[in-house]
Amino acid sequence: MTLAARLHDGYFQVPQDVSWKTIYVAGVDIGPATPGHFATEPPVDPAVYADWLDKIGVMGANAVRVYTLLPPGFYRALLDYDRTHLHAPLYLFQEIWLEAPAGGDLYEPGFTADYEGEIREVVDAIHGHADIPARPAHASGIFSADVSPYVLGWIIGREIEPHVAVITNQHHPGLRNFTGRFLSVRSANATEVWLTMRMDETLQYEASRYNWERPICFVNWPPLDPLKHPSTMPQREEISLREKELGQVFAPLTTVPDDLDVVSLDEEKITPLPDDPAGYFAMYHIYPTYPDFIFLDPAYQTAKDGEGPNPYLGYLQDLRAHYRKTPVLVGEYGLPTSIGIAHFSPNGMNQGGLSELQQGKALARLTENIRNAGYAGGMIFEWIDEWWKHNWIAVDFEIPFDRKPLWHNDLDPEQFYGLMKFVPANPRHWVDLWTAGTLDQFASSERTGKIVNVQASWDPSALYLNLTTNLRPGQRPDWSRVRYFVALNTCGRPCGSGMLAAAGDVKIRDGANFLVSIAGPVQTRLLIARNYNPYRKDLLGKKSDVTTIVIPRNLQTGLVQEGSFEEQVVETNRRIYGENGAVYPSVEYSRSALHYGDFSLNSDDYDSLGQFYYDTSTSTIRLRLSWGLLLALDPSEGLVYSGTDDHGKPVGGISREIRIAIISADLPEAGGAAAPFQIVAREFSGRKIQQALDMPWPTWSYVSSKAVLKRSYPAVQAAFRSVTAHSSD
Repeated sequence: MTLAARLHDGYFQVPQDVSWKTIYVAGVDIGPATPGHFATEPPVDPAVYADWLDKIGVMGANAVRVYTLLPPGFYRALLDYDRTHLHAPLYLFQEIWLEAPAGGDLYEPGFTADYEGEIREVVDAIHGHADIPARPAHASGIFSADVSPYVLGWIIGREIEPHVAVITNQHHPGLRNFTGRFLSVRSANATEVWLTMRMDETLQYEASRYNWERPICFVNWPPLDPLKHPSTMPQREEISLREKELGQVFAPLTTVPDDLDVVSLDEEKITPLPDDPAGYFAMYHIYPTYPDFIFLDPAYQTAKDGEGPNPYLGYLQDLRAHYRKTPVLVGEYGLPTSIGIAHFSPNGMNQGGLSELQQGKALARLTENIRNAGYAGGMIFEWIDEWWKHNWIAVDFEIPFDRKPLWHNDLDPEQFYGLMKFVPANPRHWVDLWTAGTLDQFASSERTGKIVNVQASWDPSALYLNLTTNLRPGQRPDWSRVRYFVALNTCGRPCGSGMLAAAGDVKIRDGANFLVSIAGPVQTRLLIARNYNPYRKDLLGKKSDVTTIVIPRNLQTGLVQEGSFEEQVVETNRRIYGENGAVYPSVEYSRSALHYGDFSLNSDDYDSLGQFYYDTSTSTIRLRLSWGLLLALDPSEGLVYSGTDDHGKPVGGISREIRIAIISADLPEAGGAAAPFQIVAREFSGRKIQQALDMPWPTWSYVSSKAVLKRSYPAVQAAFRSVTAHSSD
């Protein structure tokens, strides 16, 4: 039997001459979906993977993980890389992806047999002995590259939802033990038995067919960990408490909920048998943002690292202490660089809202935490940004699903975990919407601070506006004395508010659903017309004065002549009840504040979160307005939010144009209303805008992009070199 790798004293070892070399795993997960494609449409060109692997290797990584069988080109590129980097190869963790059983029971007839077929297919492909016919959502082709010497371990399954484990265990209460050729499990539940059986079958097939062996694991995550978490509560208990204390009304639960802390998968119950010298390990996906008990459990809040309090480290230490005999690998950890935030966590390690530099610093800290907590290694999620993905906070505003890979939603953190991003392949094309001297009206021809040119552009992420002023180069607006307002109508029809009160009671015939108030680096906002805003405050229950954010049913988005504008506020962390009696309040934040920073990719001061910037070299106000922030459901075809249905789900309508009007206004020293001194529009009279500027809505069905390393890359590179420097023979 040939061992590709083994586990020893909690770490991986690989053959080195006649002995073994210990390696600490510092790796990255590869989700292969490039812009315009789903995960089931990965690149087939080996050159794409070769470029990725080169950059991953230079970053200091020693391993990559893939979630399913990729096209043959990936394995050819990996083999070529490893043969030319014999002293520093990139090892592979190969996952054998598991779909969710339709009825929730892993033992459903046919389900296991289908998965066993997947196992054999993947093992054959890794050994370069597979010719797989084309079929939907699967890799196909001739797999001739034998990468088996470089595969550190097999990964079985996926993040199993708690309801699947509960249903499987309920249907098979008598399945408690299993003994195979390589692995055994005792005093287990039926889910643990099923997973152990699949792992044993994988090892048996590879050993009998190819006479090779390597470590193996199944995917686990904190919702199914074997620890006890007092800051959470089963859903049925929480519903009962909310009904009693708050007067909330819930529909009866008709399915098994995905509760935290009610069922577990415990790898300590599994024992490698004498025929398994390679060993067995546990693998967890551990993020600082989910579940909330990672930062809410009181025991974790006392943990500290060199930078201060760190509940993430507390959880890592607690989990690692449970596994006395089993090595543990962190198979996923990461933080996204989206503008939008889906969850707030301590130490600024939020799910979103991090610049690329902040991402790098935070990942370096997490990398050291994992190393210092005694894990066998860690793998960052993920290598590239994947545009097709969805996060709960944004998914309802990303329709239709089949066109999602065509645009990148800045509000969706799930699309921004990568260390490499994609930007337009070609320079941005600007369209002149207006130039002074054609349609302008000024209070004084000598007035400074006037807008003299308006340009627009776009890409799959955002709408861009340049408002050039007549200020001298190097001069900045006096934000205490002047405001600029940009009224936008993205509906393609009259909608929003017909009154721009903040801009000096300017009226706009067809209305505006958004109003940008440009007031300097700190106070610039993108406001939304109240009747267009889907996010509404409501009482949490009939007996409560606690509020929550909801999306009501049957919202209409017509034109209100004298409507108001407000901030777009969302709820990120929902109210939580703990079994320890604690109540953890919800967390809200406003998306309306536009982050000040230079978003030009070529700038030395580039800020990946930048949405507003004043360029003193050209005296230009620059705006980057994300399609998601403008509630475009599918900007690639001009589908915009137009209300909600009977279930409170967003519905859309097609817009063919974006209407834009700009108001420049003085602010009186003693306060009071803004006094407009310039209106930029197609047609207006006094303070009444009859026709705004307009640009055709840009549509596209193909994405032309190029890959660019994020500015987090150097920090990760330094962290990887640090944690791998301690490996020894």
